[in-house]
Amino acid sequence: MWECVQEIEQLLNRKKYNEALKIITSRIEQLIKEERQEEINTVIRKKMLFLNMSGDANQTSLFCEKLINFCMRKDLNLMDYAHQCQVLNKELDWYGERYKLIVSGLYSLDPYNALHVILNVFENINHQILGTKPTELERVYYGPYVYNMESEFESGISALNRMLGLWLSGCQRGAFTGKFKGDFSIEKSELDLQKQIAPIVRAVDYLEWICKEISLQQVALDENESEVTFTIQDIKEYYRYKLPYIRETSRMHSFFLREEKFSRKIKEIDYSRIVKVKDSGDDFKLIFTIDILLNQLKNSIEVAYKNNLLIIQDMYITNMDEIHITNKSITVYEAFIFYHCIRTFALIYFEATQYFIENVKKKPRAPFLALKRKDIYKYLHPILSKLLNRRVNEEQINEFISLFTFGNDNINDLYYKPLIVFRDNVILNPSIFIMNNFSKTFLNHMSVLDVNLAERGDTFELVVQKLFEDNGFNVYKEKYPFSYKYENKSISGDIDLIARKGDYLYVGQLKNRLEPLEPQDYRGADKKIKIGVKQSDKTLLYIQRNPEEFCKRIGIELQELKRITIKPFVLVSCFYGSGQIIEDIPIIDMSALTRFLDEGQIRVYPGDGEPFVYNLRTQGDVIPEEFNDFLIKPYFLESNIYGMQLATHHAFPIQDRKFVLRSKENWQENFNNSFLSTAVEHFFKNGVIRV
Repeated sequence: MWECVQEIEQLLNRKKYNEALKIITSRIEQLIKEERQEEINTVIRKKMLFLNMSGDANQTSLFCEKLINFCMRKDLNLMDYAHQCQVLNKELDWYGERYKLIVSGLYSLDPYNALHVILNVFENINHQILGTKPTELERVYYGPYVYNMESEFESGISALNRMLGLWLSGCQRGAFTGKFKGDFSIEKSELDLQKQIAPIVRAVDYLEWICKEISLQQVALDENESEVTFTIQDIKEYYRYKLPYIRETSRMHSFFLREEKFSRKIKEIDYSRIVKVKDSGDDFKLIFTIDILLNQLKNSIEVAYKNNLLIIQDMYITNMDEIHITNKSITVYEAFIFYHCIRTFALIYFEATQYFIENVKKKPRAPFLALKRKDIYKYLHPILSKLLNRRVNEEQINEFISLFTFGNDNINDLYYKPLIVFRDNVILNPSIFIMNNFSKTFLNHMSVLDVNLAERGDTFELVVQKLFEDNGFNVYKEKYPFSYKYENKSISGDIDLIARKGDYLYVGQLKNRLEPLEPQDYRGADKKIKIGVKQSDKTLLYIQRNPEEFCKRIGIELQELKRITIKPFVLVSCFYGSGQIIEDIPIIDMSALTRFLDEGQIRVYPGDGEPFVYNLRTQGDVIPEEFNDFLIKPYFLESNIYGMQLATHHAFPIQDRKFVLRSKENWQENFNNSFLSTAVEHFFKNGVIRV
């Protein structure tokens, strides 16, 4: 069925609903005869064919509903999913009509004025989200606090990506009909438009997110007059997709919190001197000088240093300066540095906007920064020339700008492409630079552009070997390829890690890959993990069939091999997939392995004062039996670690009801059992924090 999906999607895009329906129902009939119902269910869910996210209500009535009815008559196991899709389609159609009115209103403006309206709405919302300071108690619960804040922020950015994609498409098609207003004054009709954009676009985006979640996982639906609740049934599957994101949020906070700052002092900017409120009182002008830029550049260089450390730690990439970006004269490292330089402008403007909001008590008319290309060149070409140790010309500055321009390379994502270009203006939405997990998004951006990030397997293996050796394991450091014949078949493979401690021999297969960010990336990650599992099975068979050869090569006696226990595992560099056991082979990630071996504990910081320590293992030398338990059930699967975040409900108002996506777990119970709650109790008892 997969072979006809592309044709069906093309027909749906052209609104040829009857033709698309005819093709898919015919193919379903054929697959039913071949008893391939499972394939039908998989394709319908993964390609979301019951759902209408096109904005055209006709697709619901002419394709989705007819396909649902057809599948119900064929007794396919899709009844619950079909009903959930019908509930969502009804809301999507309602919001789709209102979304069209927003589009019409925007296209009646000049494109630059329309861009101003869009950015004004979402960046002011972002300032409201990021301007809320955590309480003393929330600082202890900082992982859950940041997770909730980032979820809300990303909801807004996802909606903004949608609107910017719409704006860019309108520019390319010449859809805008209004005349340019240089003073950016807002008429009543535009004010009404601004009020509608955020709730409607965010509602559409939230509904589409739920569409993806219910198609990815099995959920149960419960409806009443005030609430529609989708409850995820398979907790393991939910953990599989959600836990990596939660762990990454927690790790980033921990890394930036404990990583030492550079010794040089960064002078605080006195924004009262450089923020000049305009006569209208609803906007400001920034008095910008090179001294301010250079001072704040120190902050960006520090962030760049930390991001570089994360890239080395996560993906073991140490040669960014040697890798050229496809079809450009600049290297990956140079693009990395340019981003952090342009981030400096964004940081200054973000803080200036916060100063205006806090002191004038108003939302500014323009919370975004527009720069001329020539000004970017004027400020950055001497800085980049110094940092990169070569002359950077205007053409290369434009290459940098093009690389990070929203919409280029068919990428409509501000995390990858944070610059919005209109004619000679380069517009920065400052909050995206504050919240971007750049060490992750940059590598994924390069990967999407088919930039060859070079072979990293050897580096990964060396780092892992050193980690085990530093923690008291005897490590076999030579490469271990093997090849032998068995039952007239040639079998070959290799063992990435061989390490011994006590009566246990650990054989590991190492898989170094980027963290999957989108649902379509999961299949590739799953495939790589399954390859690792097969290689582990092959390794065990090799040792079983060739014990003398194996013992000779690693330097032990055959009798010794007979009394030790072999422990296979697959080690991945990303969070996704970690914690699974596939065919008796545990999958673990490098971050968890490092924390367990090197530190053996989690620390909770109260702000000032000594941290609360939660031990993951007996301190001192690693005890093999504890390590074995860790491989089978790693600490991050325990409900008292991330259970509180995993039990968090996601909710958004949809018309007059609240739509909720949740897991089956009890949030209050997980909150009470959380090690963070234990830490809070400890801090209260010792007078470290007070409410």
